[in-house]
Amino acid sequence: MHHFHYDPIERLKIQNPTQLLQSFGLKSGMKILDLGCNNGFYALAALKIIGFEGIYYGVDVD
Repeated sequence: MHHFHYDPIERLKIQNPTQLLQSFGLKSGMKILDLGCNNGFYALAALKIIGFEGIYYGVDVD
């Protein structure tokens, strides 16, 4: 398996997790399952969108 290192600040410049999750239809109060969440790059954005009414599950093998 190939592992690579990246700069999270540079990744944020390329990918916008909030915009991407909203384009998938993620909304306040939803329950989501993030399979392969790794370091949680999308977790904070997802939590901000779903708010206290939502539920976030993150699962990863590492």
